[in-house]
Amino acid sequence: MKKIFVLAIVVLISAFPLVRAADNPGHDSNEGTGPGMAIGDVFRFTEELSLTPAQEEKLQAMRESSKRELLAMRNELMTTVWDIHDEFKKETVDKAKINSLTDKMADIEKKLIKTRTEHMFKVK
Repeated sequence: MKKIFVLAIVVLISAFPLVRAADNPGHDSNEGTGPGMAIGDVFRFTEELSLTPAQEEKLQAMRESSKRELLAMRNELMTTVWDIHDEFKKETVDKAKINSLTDKMADIEKKLIKTRTEHMFKVK
């Protein structure tokens, strides 16, 4: 039982960096630009970009729409992590269910990364 509990803790701890990576892939806090730069990050550079008011408005609308979409995916990811944790708490752990939930996590992370990339194409 201790091994299962330790494994559950490891899964939970390892999932948090994945959530952040999916939220902002390839982004280093010391970098100002790059492939992982989020729509919100563009706002730090609006003066340097010399955007017109119309461009700033369009960018703001994209930011607002992406926030909701990404938040929904991150919430689904965290719920899946919690489901895995709950499964590991059980006396008898269903390995097939854990594997299924792990696959679900990977699918959500993949979708998050693709969505962020698509948003950056729109910004560009």
